[in-house]
Amino acid sequence: MFSSLFSSLVSSIVPSSRKLVLGLILAYATLTLSACGGPSESEAKDVAVKLVTAVYHNDVKTIMSYLPNQEQLSSAERQFAESKIGEMLELNQSMLVIYGGIDSIEAVACELNDQGVATVTVRTTFNDGSSKDGTLKLTWQEEVGHYVVQQQ
Repeated sequence: MFSSLFSSLVSSIVPSSRKLVLGLILAYATLTLSACGGPSESEAKDVAVKLVTAVYHNDVKTIMSYLPNQEQLSSAERQFAESKIGEMLELNQSMLVIYGGIDSIEAVACELNDQGVATVTVRTTFNDGSSKDGTLKLTWQEEVGHYVVQQQ
């Protein structure tokens, strides 16, 4: 679910801007984390939960903070990316109404490879008792000292 949302967001970007914004959009995430000395399963799970929470709460700023290479965007490119992410997030709001809101969001599995890539499965449980699992691939970005969404 989360990967397809990022993919559709990237495909909606003007082709000439796609490369530049791709790194940001594929990240799908946010919040400020302090560096904990390197990649770990617990930090990957924390980032994944924060990203999914940000998606359901329309928190564009948090999502932007977990996009790779986002610091390289110009002001105009950042505004464009934020606007596109905001449009995609609005679509999630109707789903929340259908499911009666969110009961919980938790990381239920995490695989961490030798290259610092974490594959995290996040389960969102809704107030109507249903749940949805989604998978995020995160890459440790040494320059910022935390995980970011992996570019595909």
